[in-house]
Amino acid sequence: MIRGFWKRWTFLLCFVLVSIIVIFRFAERKNTIDDHLTSKFNWILHSSNLTSDTCRNSKQGPFYIADERGYLCQLGDVQANGCCNRKSNSTEQYSCLSCQVNRCCKIYEHCISCCLQPQKRKILELVLRHAHTVKDALLSEVKDTFELCLHKCRTSSASIRQENTYRNIDYKYCYGMDAPSLTHHIPPEG
Repeated sequence: MIRGFWKRWTFLLCFVLVSIIVIFRFAERKNTIDDHLTSKFNWILHSSNLTSDTCRNSKQGPFYIADERGYLCQLGDVQANGCCNRKSNSTEQYSCLSCQVNRCCKIYEHCISCCLQPQKRKILELVLRHAHTVKDALLSEVKDTFELCLHKCRTSSASIRQENTYRNIDYKYCYGMDAPSLTHHIPPEG
């Protein structure tokens, strides 16, 4: 009877100690990820009154540009410093015009502009944590919000099915955690 009593208490004590170690390791790992996010990453917070000498921009599309302040404009409205001309009628900040609720957009530049909204920080933190957890070399090395949105909005293997077909030909530029929704397209007759 006494021997069984001590076996149970020893087992319970070992179980509690192992549980405490696991909890501390998990907390330590989470703190390491959070430290990485705060030490290497710069959250760009832009006000509409912010004036800077130059802007990085998307430099990719044939019609639009998204600059690092979240402005989207037509190519003709990009100033010499790389920033969208905020006074132009075509310029809009944080445009999500072609984006869906799953954070996938038809137009690459809309994806970047929408991604840069300050309200999107929570989802971008999840993206960064996931990138760090799965050791995504490209996303783990981005330095600020603009670089993150540029890289995240590019089509990736998550946008592709069967090696050479988009999961969704229309909404393939995504900045969130989800892949584009799967659509079935019937090829045109020809």
